[in-house]
Amino acid sequence: MRVTRRGFLWTTAAASFNAVMYGYCWESKWLELTHTSVPVAQTSGRNPVRILLLSDLHWSPFDPLDFLKSAFELGGYEKPDFVCLTGDLVSVDNEYDLNEYRPVLKFLADLAPTYAVLGNHDGGKWSFERNGFADESIMQNLLRDCGMKVLVNQSVHFSVRNQGFNLTGVPDLWAGGIDPELAFADLKAGDDAINIVLAHNPDTKELLGGFDWQLMLSGHTHGGQIAFPLIGAPYVPVRDKRFVAGLNRWDERLIYTTRGVGSLYGARFYCRPEVSILDIV
Repeated sequence: MRVTRRGFLWTTAAASFNAVMYGYCWESKWLELTHTSVPVAQTSGRNPVRILLLSDLHWSPFDPLDFLKSAFELGGYEKPDFVCLTGDLVSVDNEYDLNEYRPVLKFLADLAPTYAVLGNHDGGKWSFERNGFADESIMQNLLRDCGMKVLVNQSVHFSVRNQGFNLTGVPDLWAGGIDPELAFADLKAGDDAINIVLAHNPDTKELLGGFDWQLMLSGHTHGGQIAFPLIGAPYVPVRDKRFVAGLNRWDERLIYTTRGVGSLYGARFYCRPEVSILDIV
């Protein structure tokens, strides 16, 4: 059968339209629950400890609060021992009534002890230049009011099932303000503890390479958000493209980058939103 030029153009246009509608209307809300075993030497012979990792919520008209709550519920069904939230709670150039956000964030904090750091959209120079919050304390106070522990250049120590953890959190790389010396100053020494870093942007690893940690948890990349078969994501906002998504090794350390829950401008393609369960085994 002969294919005319007009027929080819109409077919191409229809396929493109369907792909766009799929990305906006379906995949961007098709949450994927992932399970990853993270091997850390200190846990040998112990029961696994389960972490729920969430990032890049990007509350906006594209990612409403009921969608975010559904992501929290999905992670909560897995009964995590603690929750890590690695920033970008909002998107810039939107008006927010943060009081509407409180019950949803409190729901997350009530699931398990929750530790958080901020992302580039949550305040600071980068955010302010794009019509967002200038002051990081606005989002920090919101998270604290909802029952979360916000880590700003600081470390906390706790135990889960007789396994010690040092959790160190730093500000966002683009927002500025990272102070590694201060962040690791209170790190509790001991061969038994697992040292985990929370940093929104995986590129932060370069600033923290001289300090003691085994695992970094990050977001920021959205996994590329728009990806194509065989090609991958044409744009990812990090320098080191080895750490766009999933669990990857950096010398003797591990970095897990979640694809995040929300998205910018509401589109995803071959890159589903992710609720990440990490089992420290």
